[in-house]
Parts: sequence; structure tokens; C-alpha cells
Amino acid sequence: MKRRIIRAIFIGLLTICVVAWIGSYWRGFFVVRQSDKQYSLTIECGRVLTGCWNLSASPLVWNADFYDPKGWSDWDAHMGNRFLGFTFNGPSPVYDSTFSITIPLWFISLVAALLLWYVWRKTRPTIPPEKAFPVQDLPAPGSTPGPHPNAPPPSHVTT
Repeated sequence: MKRRIIRAIFIGLLTICVVAWIGSYWRGFFVVRQSDKQYSLTIECGRVLTGCWNLSASPLVWNADFYDPKGWSDWDAHMGNRFLGFTFNGPSPVYDSTFSITIPLWFISLVAALLLWYVWRKTRPTIPPEKAFPVQDLPAPGSTPGPHPNAPPPSHVTT
């Protein structure tokens, strides 16, 4: 039972990652926490963006919403470090950010799939050898096979 629960958790994680990856091309999603700094998590067009931006002092506000995705071409034009959908930027005068990073959802899905594979192998049930299905080697071609090891002994019939 424990094995099934652990596997179900990792199957669910992989499912969430793949659904977010595919769905992010139709709808974007963001969660923002604002005070003197703005912390954000955005999922859009196959990527996750997280970052921190400087703001003037304001009361603590949380906000989350869906929106139509715009793509990453404008964002990537201002990012200093980018590779295969990953981007990282330290302090930026363009966006007044202290840091921002994007991670492609294909990478997160790949990590979730590798974790599922690892967990699946580690939670595999062990079968005791005495309950395992017996396997017998086949004789080499052209040789005469001996009697089957489980065959009853030949009966001596006299006529």
C-alpha cells in the first residue's frame, strides 16, 4: 500500500508538470506578493519565471490571475544570460529587478519523470526466490535434451 501511495505522488507530480507545460501556451498564470519588493511566480508559454523587483513602499498585497500569454521574445531581449529556455538576470535597470530567472517547463517535467523512474525502481516489490517462476536453460541446438527436472521417474513396466 505504501508503495502505491509513493508512486501515486510522483505520477501526480509528473502529470501536473506536463499539464502546466502544455496548458501554459493557452493561458498564463501568475502569483504576486507586493510590499516594498514584488516577488512573483509566472507560468507562461512553456516557462516558469520567478523574480524579485524593487517597488516603492506599499501595503502587503497578494494577487493571482490567469491571462493570455504574450511570449518571451521581449523578455529574452533584455536578459543577459540565456540558454535553451533558461534565463538568469541579476540587478537590471530595464526591469528594476534584483534578480529574475526563467526555467523551461520541459526541464521540470524531465526532472519529475526521472524522479518517478527512480522511485518506481526503488519501490519495486522483492520476490523471494522460492516463489519466483522457475526458469530452465534450453539445451544447445543439436544436443539431446535430458529429462525435465520435474518429470516423474520412468516407470518400469514389464511385459
